[in-house]
Amino acid sequence: MEAGDNPAQAELEDIDTINLMTVHASKGLEYPVVFMVNLVADRFPTRNKRDVIDVPVELIKETLPSGDEHIQEERRLFYVGMTRAQKYLYLTLAKNYGGKREKVPSGFLGETGLKMEYVGKVTDEKSGGQDTLFGITSPFRDPKAINIEHLVPQTMSYTQIDTYNACPLKYKYSYILRIPTLPNYALSFGTTMHETLKEFHTKRMFGKEVSLEDLYEIYERKWIPLGYDDEKHRTERFESGKRVLEEYFNKHAAGKDNIEALEKSFNLRVGGTNFFGRIDRIDNLESGGVEIIDYKTGTAKSQKDVDRDAQVTIYAMAAKEALGLKPDLLTLYFLESGERVSTTRTPDDLVKQKEKIVETVENIKKGEFEANPTIQCGWCDYKDICPFAYKG
Repeated sequence: MEAGDNPAQAELEDIDTINLMTVHASKGLEYPVVFMVNLVADRFPTRNKRDVIDVPVELIKETLPSGDEHIQEERRLFYVGMTRAQKYLYLTLAKNYGGKREKVPSGFLGETGLKMEYVGKVTDEKSGGQDTLFGITSPFRDPKAINIEHLVPQTMSYTQIDTYNACPLKYKYSYILRIPTLPNYALSFGTTMHETLKEFHTKRMFGKEVSLEDLYEIYERKWIPLGYDDEKHRTERFESGKRVLEEYFNKHAAGKDNIEALEKSFNLRVGGTNFFGRIDRIDNLESGGVEIIDYKTGTAKSQKDVDRDAQVTIYAMAAKEALGLKPDLLTLYFLESGERVSTTRTPDDLVKQKEKIVETVENIKKGEFEANPTIQCGWCDYKDICPFAYKG
């Protein structure tokens, strides 16, 4: 660790480190992501090691616990380890640590009630050494060869279409080579706000009263702390999110929701390709149709931009063809400014959007992945590895 052996000091100085420590050393500390490893019998809980000298019971002042003292102490340590995680907790073990017999999972795992998932066995030829992040056993990609000149995408989404249209090479990096990227704070913040409002409106749909304090509590539970520049940046965005929610609450708490669906998934065929997505919110209108609402964090768009926005066009197409609804109004709700910008789409608009999707898929099938360097390269996750990145 660059910050020394004291993880608390590393956190205090906000140095981006990975802290490796025992459960004992972690007491009193918290981290966004925690991995607990070696969770097998004889390792956690460890085998009981008796005191070198047995102390007579009559000399011990405190009340001794009943049952197996060692297991109880190990269980308490297991609880300490689990509760160090602020957002993500990974409980891991291996079937083989080099012996002849497979290891048995720790009994404490069974007590959590969580389902274990076996992620696979390393092939014999690779078992002799440690693999890399991009190696054949990495969960970020499957070990298979792909002929990009005759590639047939199994599924497509608006995000994939938008990525390809912005830069075909970025699409290749992200969806074909599946090169992993670092967490992005904009995505973390956006997901937090979406999940918070989903639970807020779900509770209201079931007739529950939700106060501003309740909304804050949901927000804190849903908060994703990953991808921010530093602790100051994280705190600033967290507080700005609370202000956004307060304004949202003041606008909507007194009114009555007329929601048809929240986070509604859809799947439809476009030009022989499965197209999938999820609509944030669908409201019923007095006209008998529905309003498609998509929450956005970040800078609000102009009416002109929303009128030609491809995402709302795709949502209108999905609502009509996959969900059997009548999309009379399409709205982008910009949470940070509180602005709602609405638009409509004609049947001809939907036909044209389909044609654009089919054209994009055909270009992908042809293996056309030319770079499109622009000033936007400065915000691209792959700018450091892309040989065509715009340098200004």
